[in-house]
Amino acid sequence: MNKQQTVLIADDEPQIREILSIYFKKEGFKVIEAADGAEALVQVQAGKPDIILLDIMMPVLDGLEVCKQVRKISDIPIIMLTAKDSDDDRILGLEIGADDYISKPFGIMELLSRVKAFLRRGTQQKPQDRDLLVCGDITLDLKKHQVTTQGQPCELTVKEFDLLHYLMANAGIVLSRDQIM
Repeated sequence: MNKQQTVLIADDEPQIREILSIYFKKEGFKVIEAADGAEALVQVQAGKPDIILLDIMMPVLDGLEVCKQVRKISDIPIIMLTAKDSDDDRILGLEIGADDYISKPFGIMELLSRVKAFLRRGTQQKPQDRDLLVCGDITLDLKKHQVTTQGQPCELTVKEFDLLHYLMANAGIVLSRDQIM
């Protein structure tokens, strides 16, 4: 990393914040923390983080509401960290603006790798390209909910589209079966 990048850890569990803070600082990150959703929004404004690790179930404002509010003002990458791991929860989190969704318990080294991958990509992707993912000959347009391969439209079911979106959004990252499910 050229400049020290800042990660906001927003979680109501002090132990999780402490453990993540130790690991991220060890990797050279500046860490800011928030114990509830309202504090997280204040830290987004004041701390200008490069990425946000956001728990869904927090007091004052939940992580979904925080994500919605952040998306109104910024394209900061947001990774949801949560015990809620049903397909509906994942889809909702991604649809309201989260860039990734990791279920608790999670591996810290995997989380570090994902954060670094998002930050690498973030410097290369323009905000208006957020809704357009390209991988080889495949283009996925999130706004139009369309997929093209070699310039030709490709019909997919909703589940197939969601799976392709998840895989393309995590290109270059090894994903477990549980994460994909």
